[in-house]
Amino acid sequence: MLSEHIKFYNIEISGMKEKTLLSGNKHFYCHQIPDRTLKLFGHYLPVCSMCTGLYTGSIISFIFLYEMYLSQISFYLGIILIIPTLIDGYTQYIGLRMSNNTLRLITGFTAGVGLILILISFKSFIIDFSLN
Repeated sequence: MLSEHIKFYNIEISGMKEKTLLSGNKHFYCHQIPDRTLKLFGHYLPVCSMCTGLYTGSIISFIFLYEMYLSQISFYLGIILIIPTLIDGYTQYIGLRMSNNTLRLITGFTAGVGLILILISFKSFIIDFSLN
């Protein structure tokens, strides 16, 4: 049952206690660091800003692109769309700069679209290969 896997946790941020909605398996799919997570109606979302963008971009692009036949150029476009996320994460990881939630959301969204473009390009390649 879903209610068994979702719990409210109190998290302390800068001396203030905040209530957040997290899953019982919280580190499996997202780090859920509170200052990198968006709030909705006073509660943190169950995933961080980048994962929110990634899941949203993936779902939206899958809905609109699944039935399309995509060429090899879509594969390369998908890789190009993932690169900003890699740059954002890497430059933050090595300490060159600090990202913000808006940038994380946007780069996550573009990476989600890029991931679906790559997957659908593979689907198109497999269809081409099986027809020849």
